[in-house]
Amino acid sequence: MTNTGRWTVVIGDELGDWEATNGLEIQRDGLIAEATDGDYLAELDAHQNTAITTSINTLDQDNVRVEFDYNPRRDGNSSSDMTFKVGDTLVTVHADGTLSGADGLNVQIGQPDANGWYKITAEFEVQGDVTDLTFAGAGASDSYGALLDNISVTGINQSKLVTAEDTSIAISFDELLANDTDIDGDDLSIVVGSITSAANGELFVDYTNNTITFTPDTDYNGEATFKYKVTDGNGGEDEAEVTLNITPVNDAPELTGDLSAVVDEAGSYTITTEDLGYTDVDDTDTGVTFSVSNASNGTILVNGVASSSFTVAQLAAGEVTFKHDGSETTSASFDVNVEDGDEDDSTPADSTFNLTVTPVNDAPELNGDLSGEVDEAGSYTITAADLGYTDVDDTDTGVAFTVNNAINGTVIVDGMPSNSFTVEQLAAGEVTFKHDGSETTSASFDVNVEDGNEDGSPPVDSTFNLMVTPVNDAPVAILTRTFKKPYCLLNHSKIWQTPLVGRLFLKTHQRYGILLTV
Repeated sequence: MTNTGRWTVVIGDELGDWEATNGLEIQRDGLIAEATDGDYLAELDAHQNTAITTSINTLDQDNVRVEFDYNPRRDGNSSSDMTFKVGDTLVTVHADGTLSGADGLNVQIGQPDANGWYKITAEFEVQGDVTDLTFAGAGASDSYGALLDNISVTGINQSKLVTAEDTSIAISFDELLANDTDIDGDDLSIVVGSITSAANGELFVDYTNNTITFTPDTDYNGEATFKYKVTDGNGGEDEAEVTLNITPVNDAPELTGDLSAVVDEAGSYTITTEDLGYTDVDDTDTGVTFSVSNASNGTILVNGVASSSFTVAQLAAGEVTFKHDGSETTSASFDVNVEDGDEDDSTPADSTFNLTVTPVNDAPELNGDLSGEVDEAGSYTITAADLGYTDVDDTDTGVAFTVNNAINGTVIVDGMPSNSFTVEQLAAGEVTFKHDGSETTSASFDVNVEDGNEDGSPPVDSTFNLMVTPVNDAPVAILTRTFKKPYCLLNHSKIWQTPLVGRLFLKTHQRYGILLTV
């Protein structure tokens, strides 16, 4: 016996690698029967329970195919029964050409040839590096022991029909037929239309080019199968099942949700799982993270803090919000993707989350230095540099100033006291502050600006302060005395002879008196 891909017994009249028990007989060709291969054959005497055993190197083998020729000698006499055993599997060959113990196994026995030899072919799965092969007599006496010849064992590496999840595999007819045998040595082919019954996938069969394409079901991994029939061209058919191994591949998570929302200008929106979610057939929530980038007109906040990522748990807990930046825009957005730890080593694809911004009225705000200088008893024209406003969503025609609490003076609009004025009146120089002439060094008034109170908020007053520049007042003398008759104040001459400087005010007092005020 030689330890090659195919083993043969007998070489000459020696056992080679075989071990025999109880007197194995090696017969020369023609002594009892014609040998089918070479010059010798073996007789397995039943009475002495003769057996021959060898160990087969099955390292890296999936299956072994055992083939041998069997001759029962006397036309079905049970004395010529025999057994063969591969590993732990035992099959009995009866002298009438039938088998026992072969149910569910791939064991075939052909019709005897002209010399009474049966061709037996069997295929077995093997495990481990070494597998024992044994042939033994099983008849009633040793007079007609089974004849054995032309033993061969072929190691088989099954075609590895393996493909990754969601990936099709192409299989040729030759690959399928490589493991199929015919006891009569006939050429085998696949029956047209017989490749069917796909499980966990779909088949496309090209009978012209003898190819099969198997596509696994979406996201499926595990075993998949289909069936086919083989024919020997002489009316013999058999059905076989093909098993494919679909290996798992990480499925990248995919975003779900409408990816849209509405937010008030300068407001916040809490993102929900209906707005943003994911699907992943091979991951759970704890293995998935959302990432955001390219935020426009706002910021993503997680628990109130700006962040570029968040978990499914944070999203579900309502901790993820979009804060609008308050700009006068009607839309905002951010890019978002979802990852499962990059298990498939792919680049995540961004999607855009779009928000519609609902405008909110912005109250106008005062600007300017809110100060001026006015002469005592004088007037000061208020300019746009002194007092102005900003309002991002209103124009000059929609804005008015209101004044109150004037101290040491009055606001005059176009010459008339007023408690309000427009931007146009201010720009035209029609708004002045008139000091009341009091001996003070400051004056002021409160002022606010409103746009029609579109936002429903109370206006906020600011104080406009003026520095008052004192002005010298001409002296005024007041003298009061009673005269009985006209009298000169300066030289005791008559009053009409008195030289006077300034203003003279006379008032008759009693019968002769006068009041003079200079």
